[in-house]
Amino acid sequence: MHRTAAVLVALAAIHCSKPSANESWTLRTYEVANARHLRNALDSVFSMEDKSKALGKVNISPDGSLIVLAPESIHQGVKSLVDDFSKRPIPLQASLPDMTYWMVIGTTDTNAPAPGPELAPIASALAEIQKSQGPMKFVLSNRLGS
Repeated sequence: MHRTAAVLVALAAIHCSKPSANESWTLRTYEVANARHLRNALDSVFSMEDKSKALGKVNISPDGSLIVLAPESIHQGVKSLVDDFSKRPIPLQASLPDMTYWMVIGTTDTNAPAPGPELAPIASALAEIQKSQGPMKFVLSNRLGS
């Protein structure tokens, strides 16, 4: 509960600290656990204003850092928010789905052998393909995931 209140206060402070018209924008990165959550919150605050008067822009870098383009007055509030998140990071979700992508090459073959053991986990899907497209030979090209 205290965390939610602190985040709301920090977001309100960012929203209320409107930059002056001539204040230049600065690009900064911030290291924070689960930057995605903070990005979503900042994005909402930054876009509360008319798009032509945005308070700042926020995104995630390839290494997971928070990237903020905003005037210095906004960065002060962002730093405060990042500091709070760093002290008490948001726990990761308890379970994320396991995803596996199968890249299989299928060629028409009336004398096709049954799919090999490497394709056993997706044998039912391959059987459905053969029902609709006729006999096929399947070769595993690549498999990504767990």
